[in-house]
Amino acid sequence: MPAFLAAGEPGAAAAAIQADAARYAGFHFLGGVRGRAWYARRGARAATPLGPGLHGIDNAGLDVDDPRLERARRGFAAAAPDSDALLALLADDGDPGRGAGDDRPIFIRAPEFGTRCSTILRIAGDGALELVERRFCAAGEPHGETRLAWHAPAAAAGSG
Repeated sequence: MPAFLAAGEPGAAAAAIQADAARYAGFHFLGGVRGRAWYARRGARAATPLGPGLHGIDNAGLDVDDPRLERARRGFAAAAPDSDALLALLADDGDPGRGAGDDRPIFIRAPEFGTRCSTILRIAGDGALELVERRFCAAGEPHGETRLAWHAPAAAAGSG
């Protein structure tokens, strides 16, 4: 999304990406600058500004009311702030038990419709950023991983 990177006002750029979403296959987009971030996806009505805190994205969108996403969110809130521990939570393919709503595991192993990517983006209050993405083949086995870390004081909450 080069338009986002070139834009003078990222909120407007995220809105333009959202308005043009029909041109793309399904996607989830996160973009931000100076303590402000936006989320856009194919099928949404508008780009959404993100506030501080824990957010979750699944196929249905951002912070949706879904038992699987809620189980992951509870695990993240209780986990040590370690990317490997968080990835392990996202890889949980055990029987989640029965209850109201979706009773599938967090990690779905299925060749036709399964988990293909788990991504963690953490932005600390001091501007330290970490992105970890683990990719999976159709059999659900790891197929690659990317880890990036950088420091951007302008990304810190309340700056700029």
